[in-house]
Amino acid sequence: MTEVLSALLGTLVGSLISWFIGNRQKKLQATFDLHREFHSGELYKSRVIANRLISNNLTASLDEILQKFPEEEFHLLQVANFYQRLHIAIKHQQINLELVPDLFGEVFVLWYEVFFRDQLLKSNTRSYLRNSIIALHKWLREDPRSSKEFYEWEKSASTDVERR
Repeated sequence: MTEVLSALLGTLVGSLISWFIGNRQKKLQATFDLHREFHSGELYKSRVIANRLISNNLTASLDEILQKFPEEEFHLLQVANFYQRLHIAIKHQQINLELVPDLFGEVFVLWYEVFFRDQLLKSNTRSYLRNSIIALHKWLREDPRSSKEFYEWEKSASTDVERR
């Protein structure tokens, strides 16, 4: 009887270890997949177009920009939707949270300061995006893995905004 219990316990422990390692690997892969997507040609092109559009319309809200340049909506929303997916992945712990600040933090804070804070967050539409962006910003600010660097990123981004 003892041998059966030992074998059963060994199987359970082995299964648990295997699940833990597999889950960790899956999260790591999902994190790097998001990073690869962020630096893909398509999203890079959208970031460049969105950045140019925002830089030329710093005082306009997202709604005003989209009304004036409806053909550019895809590019602006492509960037915002990426960060919405990143927030959802964080919220549901589907990615490696330890890597998020290093891989996405500084660039997100720059986008937040340059675009999201003054354009998207003042928008009367797309509350689902607005709420995700606010939550991601709050998470990065409060997360102990990024809190030290967060204020440096914010200062650097504010300097960039002033130069525009």
